[in-house]
Amino acid sequence: MTERRRAILLASAALAAFAVLSYLCFPWHRSATAEVVPLPKTVTSSARHLAPVVVPARFPRDTVSLPGQSVTAPIDPARVGADDYLQIPGDVQRVGHYVGGGGLDGTVGDLLLTGHVNYAGQGTGAFGRIGRLHVGDAVITRGSGRTQAWRVTGLTSYLKSDGLPASIFRPGGPRVLTLVTCGGTLDTKAHSYLSNIVVTAKPAPVIAR
Repeated sequence: MTERRRAILLASAALAAFAVLSYLCFPWHRSATAEVVPLPKTVTSSARHLAPVVVPARFPRDTVSLPGQSVTAPIDPARVGADDYLQIPGDVQRVGHYVGGGGLDGTVGDLLLTGHVNYAGQGTGAFGRIGRLHVGDAVITRGSGRTQAWRVTGLTSYLKSDGLPASIFRPGGPRVLTLVTCGGTLDTKAHSYLSNIVVTAKPAPVIAR
């Protein structure tokens, strides 16, 4: 395969991912009760000199933890289905890992985790309060290998009608963690929030407990 053809295929894949993943929470997923999920104020911070994160010695596999919110959630693989939507877990206490991006045990790429903010009959999801995270807050992830630690370096939101940055779906490049859920105003007819909340985190040193 020529380099030009490889570049075209990669660009096409990125555009396809951008289109498919613009609506990470399916429009037919009904909200629990909240008519509005507050959107975070956009903020970014330097990733330099991130404080170490204390990680439990027996942190479970395929898990993400938000220690400051007392949230620990299992991670399931999330792929694009026949309906062209990302198949994130229906259980709001579980989150999905977009397998086309950075790996859970990887050292490069954007590790993209997505989950429901809430769901009718289930209440608030594991990612239901990520819009309340602050720069510097810790996140812990683990696939089947070593535990990885992160510190939040940015929060923002995007209207679903505008899509999401293609950069958050990349399998290569600098290592980043991105958490995504729904937020903003609820479209009561479509049963879908109008925006996505996006939290960015960068790798931090680990202190084993």
